[in-house]
Amino acid sequence: MVDDSRAVWVDEELMIKPRDIYDITKQTAEQLCKDFFYSEGLQTSVYRVGRFLPEADNLKLNHRLYRGLDERDGAEGLRLALEKTFPEFEIFNITSSSPFKKDELVQLKQNPAEVIKKHYPHAEAIYKAKGWEFPKSIDRVYVSEKAKRYLGYEPKFTFDYLLNDLNVD
Repeated sequence: MVDDSRAVWVDEELMIKPRDIYDITKQTAEQLCKDFFYSEGLQTSVYRVGRFLPEADNLKLNHRLYRGLDERDGAEGLRLALEKTFPEFEIFNITSSSPFKKDELVQLKQNPAEVIKKHYPHAEAIYKAKGWEFPKSIDRVYVSEKAKRYLGYEPKFTFDYLLNDLNVD
């Protein structure tokens, strides 16, 4: 989903609107899991994980603010899920924690640096010292509150962790 005026709040309730074949195949696989849950009684659930690609530190840090994930946190989220049995089919976002709120979505799209500095006043000096840039625009914010409630998921390798870890270099 894309919105030209504001960042999109991506929780599990967001209506899926596939943009390409990749999105279509993911949606189809999720539907198959749901079908097997209800028709075969097979305990299935879906985990939509955030971005966890090898990236330069600046990009990795920016992504941890709103859509990134450390693979260790992803593995822990899946481990926690293996300990659960669900009475209904469930879908969970597994991402790094984001400090952003719904009332910041317009500003995140138009001027995310101001929102980031509000939440992390010390980030500006670190970014400047490293020669990094804040994102020019944030188009979506992935939310993992449901995984926190249902699974006890608490990511550790978040923007806060990474910012402090990279600051000690």
